[in-house]
Amino acid sequence: MNAEVSGLKNEEESLKSALSYKKSDDFVVTEARNKLNMVKKDEEIFAKPVVLGIKDESSDNQKPEKRIESNVSLWIKLFL
Repeated sequence: MNAEVSGLKNEEESLKSALSYKKSDDFVVTEARNKLNMVKKDEEIFAKPVVLGIKDESSDNQKPEKRIESNVSLWIKLFL
C-alpha cells in the first residue's frame, strides 16, 4: 500500500513539473517554432531553394536513375 502511494506521489510530482513547463513561455516558443513554423519579430529566415529536376551535392551518393525505355524498344531487345 505504501509503495503504491509513493508511486502515485512521484507520478503527481512529475505531472506537476510537466504542467508547469507547458505553462511556461519556453514551451510556447518551442511549440510555435517546431509545429507552426513561426518566428520571432526581427528574425531572419534562411531557406534553401529547391528546384525540381536539378540535383544537389547530397544526391550524388544515390543510385543513378534507371533509364526508362519504350515498350517497342523492349520488345525489339527481347526478340533480337
